[in-house]
Amino acid sequence: MKIVKLIVEHLLNDLVATLPEGFAVNSIRKFYLHFCSALPFAMLARAGETVIHIGCWKIETVSAWSRLVGPRGKVIIIEPVEENINLLSFEASRRSLDNVIFINSGVWSSRCTLPLMMHKGTWYKDGDSGEKALNAGQAFMHSMVKSASTYIDEETPEHNVSYEEKMIRADTLDNLLQEAGVSKADHIHITTTGSEFEILSGMECLLTQKGLRVMVSATFLRKSDGRPSFEAVEKLLRERGLVTCLGKRMAVRHGRYIFAYTR
Repeated sequence: MKIVKLIVEHLLNDLVATLPEGFAVNSIRKFYLHFCSALPFAMLARAGETVIHIGCWKIETVSAWSRLVGPRGKVIIIEPVEENINLLSFEASRRSLDNVIFINSGVWSSRCTLPLMMHKGTWYKDGDSGEKALNAGQAFMHSMVKSASTYIDEETPEHNVSYEEKMIRADTLDNLLQEAGVSKADHIHITTTGSEFEILSGMECLLTQKGLRVMVSATFLRKSDGRPSFEAVEKLLRERGLVTCLGKRMAVRHGRYIFAYTR
């Protein structure tokens, strides 16, 4: 079954790369998402495009986006934790990823300061174990915005680690991109551990751009009603006029990936 999935993924990636952007390509993306939790990066961006990733701490992720969009494209990484941004910037420079812009900021529905809960961790490369994994692992600060509507307290079983609170600056994605001199986006990737709804609420201009694609990881329960956050996120996107599609329900959490696009 795994081999069949890999073959199908390869064929779909190649097909998406050769077709012009529009309804047909988005239909293929929606078809694939029905059978998985997320979409491969190769199906979400192509050469010359502008990709924005909100909440990114893996240099491998940055490198993957950089390769996909190529020298004519642009990658904007927005990350609230300064330690993560410093590590990513250093590695990007070392790897000559010249098409990447880093922005150290939180993203929210308005310009404000926010309480960020941070926990230092280490990411281990797949397949590694023991001391080898520890040496190869990338240190990062896992973070959650405490005032998000889906914030899970550190004492719950799902987050039984010690978090340190830090105040950060935050702004809407519209404002942050304007400050960075970026006027257009082709794909927006949101992996922010619970504050997806607030981020999308502040995207007044971007969500009206024709041909925009959005991928959202919504994996928590809302504090207000205990309902999965992906329901509220999808509803908001639909109300803004985007076409949406839900991925498979994640086995270990309450959420799904959401793929959406403007006509």
